[in-house]
Amino acid sequence: MPIRTSLSLVLLILVQGTFSTVAQAADTSERLVAKANFMMSRGHYAEARQILKSVLTGSPKSTHVLCLLGSTYLNADDNSQALSRGFPVAIKYYQQAVAIDPECGEAYRHLADCANINGDYPEALKMATKAIQAKQPSPTAYRERAVALTSLNRHKEALADIEQLIKYEPNKLEVLLMKGSVLENQGNYKEALSVYRQAEKIKNDDGIKYRQIQCLSKSGQKKEAIAMLDQMLVAHPNDDAALHKRAKMKAEAGDTKGAIDDYTRAIKSLSTASLLIERANLYDKLGQKDLARRDRQQAERD
Repeated sequence: MPIRTSLSLVLLILVQGTFSTVAQAADTSERLVAKANFMMSRGHYAEARQILKSVLTGSPKSTHVLCLLGSTYLNADDNSQALSRGFPVAIKYYQQAVAIDPECGEAYRHLADCANINGDYPEALKMATKAIQAKQPSPTAYRERAVALTSLNRHKEALADIEQLIKYEPNKLEVLLMKGSVLENQGNYKEALSVYRQAEKIKNDDGIKYRQIQCLSKSGQKKEAIAMLDQMLVAHPNDDAALHKRAKMKAEAGDTKGAIDDYTRAIKSLSTASLLIERANLYDKLGQKDLARRDRQQAERD
């Protein structure tokens, strides 16, 4: 075999080997990142952090890995976000990602989230806008911007951002609850009620039911609100929170005796000073001074 042909074959084998090694390394990194994501979804942030650090050794300019690594510090098991030691470390990794790629929307989104946690809403608004407008945009940054806008009492703009977010996550419970909350802040209880009913189809949750009850009550639909509480109490007759809520609504509607009955049931389930004082005030309305006095004395002992 001619020498030139032999050299060509050797070079070809070396090139193929190099491509194969690179492909294997990329495959290994992807599997490790997937494993780290899985660990984070289970709340094992310390373990995920070690995996991501090993990946970063081979890919020091991976903005995605830097962002994931930052999140392990932001959400670490022993951390309390802004008050934690890990919080500034997380920000450092996000800033490092932005320094590597100024068009990394993912990193700006994380920085917006950190600013919201810190209560720096103008900064959160700035970072979220950069995340949305970056060449590699992060559409979910509409969430962070909506949070900032809501905190700045710019509810109309916040609602517009939530509508954009819904295009990407139409059935995300968190997004629907955000929308309902902003609508409530605008005083649009009818539309908020509709959104909460949609949310309840995703998750049958008492918290979502209470939001609906709140909307019904604030929009003057007291009877409908009480009817919802009636249904909840059929399933859980000793639910002191539902009994307390219904008692207050009955009192507002002028049903003092019905309210006292609910207070009595709630107190039997969980006696508190505030419940006793509220029932005492109703006894006063009925002229039952001895019962009112007894409740106030019991409240002082509690």
